[in-house]
Amino acid sequence: MSTDTNTATMTSVDEVEAYPPLPQAWGAVLMLLAFYILSQLDRNLLSLLAESIKRDLQFSDVQMGLLYGPAFATSFALAALPVGWAFDRYSRRLVLWIGVFVWGLATIGCGAFRNFTGLFLARIGVGAGESVMSPGSQSILPDMFPPDHLALPFSVFSMGAKMGAGVSLVIGGALLTLIDPGQAFHVPVVGDIKGWQVILIAAGIPSVFASFLAFLMPEPKRRKMNSAGTSGHTSYGDFFAYFKKNLRFMLGYCFANISLMIVQTGMTTWTPSFYARLHNLQTEQIAFWLGTITIVGPTVGLPIHGIIVDWLFRKNIPDAHMRYMVAMMLLTTPLTVFAYVAQNTWVSLASFGLCMTLTSAYLAIVPASMQLMLPGNLRGKGASVMVFIISLCGMTLGPAMIAGLTEHAFHDHLKLGWSLAIAAAIGLPATAVGFFVCQKPMRERFARQHGT
Repeated sequence: MSTDTNTATMTSVDEVEAYPPLPQAWGAVLMLLAFYILSQLDRNLLSLLAESIKRDLQFSDVQMGLLYGPAFATSFALAALPVGWAFDRYSRRLVLWIGVFVWGLATIGCGAFRNFTGLFLARIGVGAGESVMSPGSQSILPDMFPPDHLALPFSVFSMGAKMGAGVSLVIGGALLTLIDPGQAFHVPVVGDIKGWQVILIAAGIPSVFASFLAFLMPEPKRRKMNSAGTSGHTSYGDFFAYFKKNLRFMLGYCFANISLMIVQTGMTTWTPSFYARLHNLQTEQIAFWLGTITIVGPTVGLPIHGIIVDWLFRKNIPDAHMRYMVAMMLLTTPLTVFAYVAQNTWVSLASFGLCMTLTSAYLAIVPASMQLMLPGNLRGKGASVMVFIISLCGMTLGPAMIAGLTEHAFHDHLKLGWSLAIAAAIGLPATAVGFFVCQKPMRERFARQHGT
């Protein structure tokens, strides 16, 4: 427990003493981090195997798009709502175990089925299972750490998103080297299966077994982070009443996250194609460099972001989280634009790496700010509603908008870089505006809480 006078204004002495021991709390962070990395591997591996699956099962581009788009995103968004309710009401270890077990089993299902309907249903299972990660972390971590030490644990946990995405590229590339996706393998009892099926089944098995680690985590005591809220069980009606009461913060938060998700999903979808089309990199080169950047940048940046924001918050800057995000978005804008217009490949990759390092702050600082504002019995529901809104809006609009710019505004697939640059030049400053709107409500919340 910190003895800093400023810290005491943010966290009462008896509240700090009630938190779990640090080894126990950080053990929960590392467990959630491992689950997050596994979720990203199981989620993203299908895209690397897309061409092999298409050839083997004679799927169209539209069918593949449905598998790693709507089948996943819709179930991910819809399942988050009951999952968030369950996290606020039942054992969080149990809910977490069910989610990890389901997505692991569904990933195995992706490798077991050889028809579109089966694969579509399996991808729905992957999306539904993985919906536990955001509500789960946002329900568990604030009950493990005091408010002025919360950003760093969120930062470490959030490394799983980018590390997992990078790991999926690196491991996927390695598996493709070791196992020919088109080769037939004979499995006793089952019969012949193709290499892409072997890869998906092998990816799902670790998640199934790792899910049982959830029961090693102690169930944390539920607590409030602020004075607003009711005691006992709550409903989504309680959350929307809170939403209405704190309208400025919630609208600014939603606007910022949707704007950022549009840019992020657009970049994730089209950046590999950008380096293939404009810089003539081969698929294995793209997988290596983007995978490395995706792992290294956030792994270095996220702990630094968390340490800085926690330090600022302890210095009696109650809106430190939102101020920091405004700064990151404005710093990142020119770097991102430059990455997509630079002619030199290595300069472009370096700029993109800096961009990934800075923008990674949103993975931890943004959810931590939401949990500082919400009462303890609304955390799971709040995270789930945000997942629902952001997934349906940001995850569907980003890739389509950039494709539309390239095809219908520029009429040239080689202008993809300009489409990405325009999206960043508009979307990132818009995100900064949304976070700026959130600053005043955060200051007012903590002023009321501490009677200042």
